[in-house]
Amino acid sequence: IVNDGSIAIDALASAHATVGAAHATATNKSGVQQSAVGHGGAATASITGTGTLDIGALAHAVSTGSSADAFAYQKSGLRQHASATGGGDASAVIDLAGIDIHATALAAGTSALAQAHNKSGINQLANASSGNANASITLDGGSIVANASANATAGSGRASALVASIQGSGPALIQEAIATGGDATANITNTGALTIGARAHAMADETALAFATANGIGQIADAFGGGDANATISNATGATLAVLASATATGATAVARPNVGFGLVQIASATGTAGTPGGGNANANANSASNSAAIRGFMGIPWR
Repeated sequence: IVNDGSIAIDALASAHATVGAAHATATNKSGVQQSAVGHGGAATASITGTGTLDIGALAHAVSTGSSADAFAYQKSGLRQHASATGGGDASAVIDLAGIDIHATALAAGTSALAQAHNKSGINQLANASSGNANASITLDGGSIVANASANATAGSGRASALVASIQGSGPALIQEAIATGGDATANITNTGALTIGARAHAMADETALAFATANGIGQIADAFGGGDANATISNATGATLAVLASATATGATAVARPNVGFGLVQIASATGTAGTPGGGNANANANSASNSAAIRGFMGIPWR
């Protein structure tokens, strides 16, 4: 896929009620999916270009006389898999000027509920059963975000925003390179302003609840059977990488809970097999000239 223009894949839902309740649900599943499979040969998946990619879900519900509910769900925005079995290398490449993947829910009524979930914004995998695996993502900034806003004029208001994996506990951007008998190389380069974030805002006459959770980037390089594993994240000079969660609540009773589960999780593992007991070298490296994201490491792989 070569994109030198503008691609927009959006689901929009709007409901406006003057007497009864208003309900709006927008769901965007599998915006862009690319798969390359090589049986006995190489597998190459590529999405490149100077253009932009916009994938989102927007739900807007307003009722002037009753309750309002808005639900926006984005799932598997950009998914790219390259798999080579029986020999050959696997290569997965994403190189775009900008990617914006978003979910926005806005609700206003006597009572209001807004829920915005952005799950698995970017998922990239290169898997070689008998060769090298190379996974590469290059972005000139962009965003993977969820925004929820609830405004209740008489009752309670609740806003919930989540940016994470499909399971809800893993990263919004996941990259994996897995090689058996070869090298595993995973590389992420950001040259612009890249934001992964969740924002929840609730206003209510009675109880206001706002919950926001954002999980950042997960990168894995696994080499089995003697190959090397290299995992690299580079944030160029002048570029910014931010993983943010914001929650605000205003009401007679108010609760606001923002949570950044993790900023960056990076794992490189090189192990032997029964036939090849000696493993290769493992290297994990995060280079950041300007990085505003929290960095947290795990001994395990929490989202698997």
